[in-house]
Amino acid sequence: MKIALIHALFLLFEICVFGDADITETVSVIEGDSATLHTNVTEIQSSDEIEWRLNGNRIAIISGGSIKTEGSYRDGLKLDKQTGDLKITNIRSTDSGEYKLKVRNTRGSSEKTFSVSGVSGVDEVKSVSVIVGDSVTLNSRTIIQTDDVIEWRFLNSPIAEHNRKTGNFSTSDGPDERFRHRLQLDPQTGSLTITKIGPKHSGFYEAGFRKSSRTHTIHKSYNVTVSGEMKSALSVKEGDSVTLQTGLTEIQRDDLMLWRFGDTVIAEIYKAQKRFSIYDDVERFRDRLDLNKKTGSLTITDTRTEDAGLYELQINIIRFTINKRISVTVSDPGLSPGAVLGIVVVLLAFAAAAAAGVIYYRHRISELKALIDTLRVFEGKSFTLNPDEVLQDDKLQWMFRGACIAARESAALGFTVHDGVLDGIFKGRLKLDPQTGSLTIPNTSTTHSGLYELQIIRSGKISVKRFFVSVFVNIPEENEPLKGDP
Repeated sequence: MKIALIHALFLLFEICVFGDADITETVSVIEGDSATLHTNVTEIQSSDEIEWRLNGNRIAIISGGSIKTEGSYRDGLKLDKQTGDLKITNIRSTDSGEYKLKVRNTRGSSEKTFSVSGVSGVDEVKSVSVIVGDSVTLNSRTIIQTDDVIEWRFLNSPIAEHNRKTGNFSTSDGPDERFRHRLQLDPQTGSLTITKIGPKHSGFYEAGFRKSSRTHTIHKSYNVTVSGEMKSALSVKEGDSVTLQTGLTEIQRDDLMLWRFGDTVIAEIYKAQKRFSIYDDVERFRDRLDLNKKTGSLTITDTRTEDAGLYELQINIIRFTINKRISVTVSDPGLSPGAVLGIVVVLLAFAAAAAAGVIYYRHRISELKALIDTLRVFEGKSFTLNPDEVLQDDKLQWMFRGACIAARESAALGFTVHDGVLDGIFKGRLKLDPQTGSLTIPNTSTTHSGLYELQIIRSGKISVKRFFVSVFVNIPEENEPLKGDP
């Protein structure tokens, strides 16, 4: 009786695992990204036969240890010889369709169907050029789900991994320890930050996002080029001009750039809205700032000694965020070279102390015509945007980069949240006070940098309150480990 029961259970197991049931998995990928469809076979045996079909046409078969491709199989499709997994690279709309997997062996057979669609998007820019010494964030532009696993690879070597389900988190120094104390992984979005970048960090990076069930993996790739060193310290004689370079040849449509001096915004560029703003109403730089509309470089004319200090540039690109720091010294034409060197040393020491000690800045610029409150915060921290007095019946609308992220008809009705816009960068993060209208975003990342606008509609009249938020990568001292380092 026992033997019969065990036999029956074994047959039931075979039916469940190798039966005719066809499991359909939906895979949606932004055009230009890649996807791997998993067989869940650990290692192909000589008796195994694995067949892949696209829209009914056979494109590949693995049998007896040999691989044969045919039909509409293209170079962008790659088969893993060990597992039979199919990787579709650089997905196009023509790659959309039904991918059917058949696995046969001595124990039976199984089938699985993947419905793959290439979604048109704006993620086409995959290459970035970074100057030596800058930091760069490779933005995943996604929100990691509870059971997601993310793995970052550099030149096909694993350098960082985070499993949200198990809580495992690790980073690697990489080949030749080239990434030592330089990697930071955002636990919410999976974005990877590389600080103090150098030539040896140039190369191909790939992020893989997969469910713990291993049905499929979405890949995002980046090609990083680290070019010749741009001076992070500039010296100029009083009365001359100095240009702070961005390192870009041309600003792209969706690039968002912010120049700061200390904790004061002095220039802003957002090409999508044709906004090239110089805040030279600030007394220190009145009529002496010039912004290059093609590259974003900033020129200070007729320099004065009080112009000396630390200038910071943040460039938010769709897939990247770049942070630059440039220290400027302005010397009296009559000073000796030794005196100038002394000033440089003092200023650099001051800049280093400021960078290490600052965690959170807020500075209200009442003199600006645009009346913009500016806020600076290091990623991982939270910030709150507080409007002026708001009445109970005021209609409120919070905007970010031209998109509505939250709206309120009245205090009694509360806020309607639109956190799915802008590829979900605010998913589950928007906290709004229905009474005061204040907006709080916890656990920030660099993707939350930009211009926030609160539109207040009262008695048929509209007033606007603006906030410019800069979320910076926290760059530690050389021997200080970053979050996530062992």
